[in-house]
Amino acid sequence: MQENVIDIILSIYRRLIAGENLKEMTPNDFSTFKKSEFIAAYSYVLEKNESNEARIPMVPRILHLAERMVLTTEAYGFLLELNKLNVLNTADLEQLIEKTMINSTSRVTLEMMKAMVANHLFQFKNSSQGLPLHLSGNEMAN
Repeated sequence: MQENVIDIILSIYRRLIAGENLKEMTPNDFSTFKKSEFIAAYSYVLEKNESNEARIPMVPRILHLAERMVLTTEAYGFLLELNKLNVLNTADLEQLIEKTMINSTSRVTLEMMKAMVANHLFQFKNSSQGLPLHLSGNEMAN
């Protein structure tokens, strides 16, 4: 489920780069996904765009030998694309690579990385109310 949300987020950002307006995108444009997945992705992108975080250009990160042995080319390319689209900042990128190196005993594929990114982006934040930063997909919005 959360991996689908990541795919929708990527699609939305690609469409934004192509010149489409965020406010004109609807769940019907993403009919292969559930409406709740679209809403979770849309709210994430909308919040990210409204926050106007300062974007620090990324200096290309060179993986060392051990990282290249663990991360597949597709998984690392996915991380770089998310960084370029401003879904992940440089600190997020480093954190995910570190988690991968600490927790992985085998090669990390694209699908495995999508799951890790989804977990990273949609994990519960330590707030006083204990509420998630974004919808996880099974909630309803009024």
